[in-house]
Amino acid sequence: MQVFTMAYNNFKNNMKTYTMFFISMVFSVLILSNFFILMCGDAINALGEYNANYTKMMIQIIIVILCIFIFFFIWYTSNIFLKNRKKEIGLYTFMGVDLKTIGSIYFIEMMLIGITACVVGISLGALLSKFFQVVIFGLAGFKVKVSLDITVSALVRTAIAFMVIFVIMSIKGFISIIRSKVIDLLNDSRKVERMPRISILTYIIAVLS
Repeated sequence: MQVFTMAYNNFKNNMKTYTMFFISMVFSVLILSNFFILMCGDAINALGEYNANYTKMMIQIIIVILCIFIFFFIWYTSNIFLKNRKKEIGLYTFMGVDLKTIGSIYFIEMMLIGITACVVGISLGALLSKFFQVVIFGLAGFKVKVSLDITVSALVRTAIAFMVIFVIMSIKGFISIIRSKVIDLLNDSRKVERMPRISILTYIIAVLS
């Protein structure tokens, strides 16, 4: 319970540190959820069997590409996030906290970020799904009457796809911490990289390209 409390306090107190990281994760989930909603919904069936099958195949390809992009984006940003925290981790060890406990705190903190981003992203994605489909069908040149059609399957697939990636990255961070040496943690903290400032427009272009 104490480990969870420490992780939760870190999560609350460091929100400003990873604001752009969190916003980027929310936007990733939002886009991912909308593609899953589109693929699992009935609106796509109005295109006819051939067009519907072709469109579903294209959406599946886009989802795979998007998941790959999210994977490497989280890999990069989580590495920077961990490096920014190494001085704090080093101080924990001087206070007598073992690396396994510190790794557990980091893991729980990352999972709190991931779960929160997932819930917020899916909620926003569901709210904006009708608008998203209108835009997609409009760009594709299809005249389809779009209604709010959100399936549980689409939301569950989104949560699973995103959280699997996030859990992998969190485990990677946990392993990195427990394998570290105190002197290395303190030395790394002196050459901290800053979290890159990514504008929403830049991120949107990167995700949709």
